[in-house]
Amino acid sequence: MGVGDVESADVTISQDYETAVALAKSELSPVAAFMSGRLQVSNLMKVMGLQGAFGHLPGILATLDVEY
Repeated sequence: MGVGDVESADVTISQDYETAVALAKSELSPVAAFMSGRLQVSNLMKVMGLQGAFGHLPGILATLDVEY
Protein backbone atom coordinates (compact mmCIF):
# COMPACT_ATOMS: atom_id res chain seq x y z
CA MET A 1 0.00 0.00 0.00
CA GLY A 2 1.10 3.53 -0.58
CA VAL A 3 0.01 7.05 -1.35
CA GLY A 4 0.66 8.57 -4.74
CA ASP A 5 1.04 7.41 -8.29
CA VAL A 6 2.10 3.90 -9.28
CA GLU A 7 2.63 2.69 -12.84
CA SER A 8 0.53 -0.45 -12.57
CA ALA A 9 -1.58 -0.35 -9.41
CA ASP A 10 -3.85 -3.34 -8.81
CA VAL A 11 -6.37 -1.15 -6.99
CA THR A 12 -6.89 2.56 -6.48
CA ILE A 13 -8.97 4.03 -3.68
CA SER A 14 -10.01 7.66 -3.98
CA GLN A 15 -11.72 9.94 -1.49
CA ASP A 16 -11.77 13.59 -0.53
CA TYR A 17 -10.11 14.96 2.60
CA GLU A 18 -13.33 15.14 4.64
CA THR A 19 -14.12 11.50 3.90
CA ALA A 20 -10.59 10.41 4.80
CA VAL A 21 -10.84 12.24 8.14
CA ALA A 22 -14.27 10.76 8.92
CA LEU A 23 -12.97 7.27 8.11
CA ALA A 24 -9.81 7.77 10.20
CA LYS A 25 -11.88 8.95 13.18
CA SER A 26 -14.34 6.05 12.74
CA GLU A 27 -17.14 8.57 12.26
CA LEU A 28 -18.00 7.00 8.89
CA SER A 29 -17.91 3.34 7.95
CA PRO A 30 -16.09 2.33 4.77
CA VAL A 31 -19.25 0.62 3.52
CA ALA A 32 -21.35 3.77 4.02
CA ALA A 33 -18.65 5.87 2.32
CA PHE A 34 -18.57 3.50 -0.65
CA MET A 35 -22.34 3.19 -0.97
CA SER A 36 -22.77 6.98 -0.86
CA GLY A 37 -20.10 7.54 -3.52
CA ARG A 38 -17.71 9.32 -1.15
CA LEU A 39 -15.18 6.49 -1.56
CA GLN A 40 -14.32 5.14 -4.99
CA VAL A 41 -12.58 1.79 -5.53
CA SER A 42 -11.24 0.68 -8.92
CA ASN A 43 -11.23 -3.09 -8.22
CA LEU A 44 -13.68 -3.98 -5.47
CA MET A 45 -13.02 -7.73 -5.68
CA LYS A 46 -9.30 -7.22 -5.01
CA VAL A 47 -10.08 -5.01 -2.00
CA MET A 48 -12.53 -7.58 -0.63
CA GLY A 49 -9.66 -10.07 -0.66
CA LEU A 50 -7.68 -7.70 1.58
CA GLN A 51 -10.53 -7.17 4.02
CA GLY A 52 -8.52 -8.69 6.89
CA ALA A 53 -5.72 -6.16 6.46
CA PHE A 54 -8.13 -3.25 6.07
CA GLY A 55 -9.91 -4.37 9.25
CA HIS A 56 -6.82 -3.44 11.27
CA LEU A 57 -6.61 0.12 9.93
CA PRO A 58 -9.02 1.79 12.40
CA GLY A 59 -6.97 0.54 15.36
CA ILE A 60 -3.72 1.61 13.74
CA LEU A 61 -5.06 5.04 12.81
CA ALA A 62 -6.29 5.57 16.38
CA THR A 63 -2.71 5.28 17.66
CA LEU A 64 -1.36 8.01 15.38
CA ASP A 65 -0.84 11.52 16.73
CA VAL A 66 -2.59 13.47 13.97
CA GLU A 67 -4.29 16.86 13.77
CA TYR A 68 -7.14 17.11 11.29
